[in-house]
Amino acid sequence: MDARGDRQYKNSVYVTGSTARNLSAVPKRREEEYQESVTRRQQRPDRDRGEQRKKQKKARRVPAVGRGIDFFSMAFLIIAMGITLFVCLDYLKMQSQLLQLDKQNVSLASQVSTLTDKNNAVLDAMTEAIDLDEIYRVAVGELGMVFPNNNQVITYEGNDTGYVRQFEDIPAIKQSIIDKILP
Repeated sequence: MDARGDRQYKNSVYVTGSTARNLSAVPKRREEEYQESVTRRQQRPDRDRGEQRKKQKKARRVPAVGRGIDFFSMAFLIIAMGITLFVCLDYLKMQSQLLQLDKQNVSLASQVSTLTDKNNAVLDAMTEAIDLDEIYRVAVGELGMVFPNNNQVITYEGNDTGYVRQFEDIPAIKQSIIDKILP
Protein backbone atom coordinates (compact mmCIF):
# COMPACT_ATOMS: atom_id res chain seq x y z
CA MET A 1 0.00 0.00 0.00
CA ASP A 2 1.13 3.52 -0.57
CA ALA A 3 1.34 6.14 2.16
CA ARG A 4 -1.99 7.68 1.16
CA GLY A 5 -3.92 4.41 1.47
CA ASP A 6 -2.26 3.77 4.80
CA ARG A 7 -3.49 7.11 6.14
CA GLN A 8 -7.03 6.38 5.07
CA TYR A 9 -6.97 3.08 6.91
CA LYS A 10 -5.78 4.75 10.13
CA ASN A 11 -8.40 7.47 9.96
CA SER A 12 -11.22 5.01 9.55
CA VAL A 13 -11.90 3.29 12.82
CA TYR A 14 -13.21 -0.19 12.81
CA VAL A 15 -14.83 -1.01 16.09
CA THR A 16 -15.89 -4.42 17.22
CA GLY A 17 -18.09 -5.04 20.14
CA SER A 18 -21.02 -3.21 21.71
CA THR A 19 -19.18 -0.14 23.02
CA ALA A 20 -17.82 2.46 20.69
CA ARG A 21 -14.98 4.79 21.62
CA ASN A 22 -14.99 8.47 20.96
CA LEU A 23 -11.38 9.10 19.86
CA SER A 24 -11.56 12.83 19.38
CA ALA A 25 -13.03 13.66 22.77
CA VAL A 26 -10.80 15.39 25.35
CA PRO A 27 -11.64 14.85 28.98
CA LYS A 28 -13.16 17.90 30.61
CA ARG A 29 -11.08 17.49 33.67
CA ARG A 30 -7.83 18.20 31.81
CA GLU A 31 -9.22 21.25 30.12
CA GLU A 32 -10.29 22.63 33.50
CA GLU A 33 -6.84 21.99 35.02
CA TYR A 34 -5.22 23.72 32.08
CA GLN A 35 -7.49 26.74 32.40
CA GLU A 36 -6.77 26.96 36.13
CA SER A 37 -2.99 26.88 35.59
CA VAL A 38 -3.25 29.58 32.93
CA THR A 39 -5.26 31.84 35.21
CA ARG A 40 -2.81 31.21 38.07
CA ARG A 41 0.11 32.21 35.91
CA GLN A 42 -1.64 35.34 34.79
CA GLN A 43 -2.43 36.33 38.36
CA ARG A 44 1.19 35.95 39.64
CA PRO A 45 3.67 36.08 36.73
CA ASP A 46 6.73 37.09 38.84
CA ARG A 47 6.32 34.17 41.17
CA ASP A 48 6.04 31.68 38.32
CA ARG A 49 9.16 33.06 36.65
CA GLY A 50 11.12 32.76 39.89
CA GLU A 51 9.92 29.22 40.38
CA GLN A 52 10.82 28.42 36.80
CA ARG A 53 14.31 29.81 37.32
CA LYS A 54 14.72 27.74 40.48
CA LYS A 55 13.59 24.63 38.65
CA GLN A 56 16.00 25.34 35.81
CA LYS A 57 18.86 25.83 38.26
CA LYS A 58 18.00 22.57 40.01
CA ALA A 59 17.90 20.81 36.67
CA ARG A 60 21.32 22.23 35.77
CA ARG A 61 22.89 21.24 39.07
CA VAL A 62 24.80 17.98 39.15
CA PRO A 63 24.29 15.97 42.28
CA ALA A 64 27.56 15.86 44.26
CA VAL A 65 26.89 12.50 45.85
CA GLY A 66 27.02 10.36 42.72
CA ARG A 67 29.75 12.11 40.76
CA GLY A 68 32.12 13.57 43.33
CA ILE A 69 35.39 12.12 44.61
CA ASP A 70 36.23 12.01 48.29
CA PHE A 71 39.51 12.99 49.97
CA PHE A 72 40.92 9.47 50.31
CA SER A 73 40.26 8.62 46.70
CA MET A 74 41.91 11.86 45.59
CA ALA A 75 44.91 11.20 47.88
CA PHE A 76 45.25 7.66 46.56
CA LEU A 77 45.06 8.93 42.99
CA ILE A 78 47.73 11.57 43.63
CA ILE A 79 50.03 9.03 45.31
CA ALA A 80 49.56 6.57 42.45
CA MET A 81 50.35 9.30 39.93
CA GLY A 82 53.46 10.26 41.92
CA ILE A 83 54.68 6.68 42.05
CA THR A 84 54.05 6.28 38.33
CA LEU A 85 55.96 9.48 37.60
CA PHE A 86 58.86 8.35 39.82
CA VAL A 87 59.03 4.94 38.12
CA CYS A 88 58.98 6.56 34.67
CA LEU A 89 61.75 9.00 35.57
CA ASP A 90 63.83 6.21 37.12
CA TYR A 91 63.33 4.11 34.00
CA LEU A 92 64.51 6.98 31.81
CA LYS A 93 67.57 7.48 34.05
CA MET A 94 68.47 3.80 33.84
CA GLN A 95 67.94 3.84 30.08
CA SER A 96 70.37 6.78 29.85
CA GLN A 97 72.95 4.96 31.99
CA LEU A 98 72.57 1.86 29.83
CA LEU A 99 73.25 3.90 26.70
CA GLN A 100 76.35 5.43 28.32
CA LEU A 101 77.63 1.98 29.32
CA ASP A 102 77.03 0.71 25.79
CA LYS A 103 79.06 3.62 24.41
CA GLN A 104 81.86 2.92 26.90
CA ASN A 105 81.76 -0.77 25.98
CA VAL A 106 82.10 0.05 22.29
CA SER A 107 84.99 2.46 22.92
CA LEU A 108 86.79 -0.07 25.15
CA ALA A 109 86.28 -2.82 22.58
CA SER A 110 87.82 -0.59 19.91
CA GLN A 111 90.77 0.16 22.25
CA VAL A 112 91.28 -3.57 22.86
CA SER A 113 91.18 -4.19 19.13
CA THR A 114 93.80 -1.51 18.42
CA LEU A 115 96.05 -2.74 21.27
CA THR A 116 95.75 -6.33 20.03
CA ASP A 117 96.74 -5.21 16.55
CA LYS A 118 99.72 -3.27 17.96
CA ASN A 119 100.83 -6.27 20.08
CA ASN A 120 100.62 -8.59 17.08
CA ALA A 121 102.65 -6.11 15.01
CA VAL A 122 105.35 -5.86 17.74
CA LEU A 123 105.42 -9.67 18.11
CA ASP A 124 105.88 -10.07 14.35
CA ALA A 125 108.66 -7.47 14.40
CA MET A 126 110.42 -9.24 17.29
CA THR A 127 110.08 -12.62 15.59
CA GLU A 128 111.60 -11.22 12.42
CA ALA A 129 114.41 -9.54 14.40
CA ILE A 130 115.48 -12.80 16.05
CA ASP A 131 117.72 -14.93 13.83
CA LEU A 132 117.60 -18.50 15.15
CA ASP A 133 120.53 -19.60 12.99
CA GLU A 134 122.72 -16.89 14.52
CA ILE A 135 121.68 -17.99 18.03
CA TYR A 136 122.57 -21.62 17.22
CA ARG A 137 125.96 -20.59 15.74
CA VAL A 138 126.88 -18.49 18.81
CA ALA A 139 125.69 -21.14 21.30
CA VAL A 140 127.49 -24.07 19.65
CA GLY A 141 130.54 -22.29 18.20
CA GLU A 142 131.46 -19.63 20.73
CA LEU A 143 129.93 -20.95 23.97
CA GLY A 144 130.51 -24.65 23.33
CA MET A 145 127.00 -25.81 24.06
CA VAL A 146 125.73 -29.22 22.90
CA PHE A 147 122.33 -30.92 22.73
CA PRO A 148 121.63 -33.14 25.75
CA ASN A 149 121.53 -36.94 25.61
CA ASN A 150 118.30 -38.82 26.47
CA ASN A 151 119.55 -39.72 29.94
CA GLN A 152 120.29 -36.06 30.74
CA VAL A 153 116.73 -34.83 30.10
CA ILE A 154 114.46 -34.63 33.13
CA THR A 155 110.78 -34.36 32.38
CA TYR A 156 108.56 -32.61 34.81
CA GLU A 157 104.81 -33.08 34.79
CA GLY A 158 103.23 -29.97 36.17
CA ASN A 159 99.69 -29.33 37.19
CA ASP A 160 97.09 -27.67 34.95
CA THR A 161 97.25 -24.27 36.60
CA GLY A 162 99.42 -22.88 33.83
CA TYR A 163 102.38 -21.88 35.99
CA VAL A 164 105.11 -23.49 38.07
CA ARG A 165 105.88 -22.28 41.56
CA GLN A 166 109.28 -20.77 41.74
CA PHE A 167 110.46 -22.38 44.99
CA GLU A 168 108.98 -25.85 44.53
CA ASP A 169 111.32 -28.84 44.85
CA ILE A 170 112.40 -30.61 41.70
CA PRO A 171 111.19 -34.19 41.75
CA ALA A 172 113.75 -36.91 42.37
CA ILE A 173 115.28 -38.53 39.30
CA LYS A 174 114.52 -42.16 38.75
CA GLN A 175 117.86 -43.67 37.84
CA SER A 176 117.98 -46.70 35.66
CA ILE A 177 120.59 -49.47 35.98
CA ILE A 178 122.54 -48.14 33.01
CA ASP A 179 122.77 -44.72 34.63
CA LYS A 180 124.15 -46.31 37.79
CA ILE A 181 126.78 -48.30 35.84
CA LEU A 182 127.84 -45.48 33.57
CA PRO A 183 128.63 -42.40 35.58
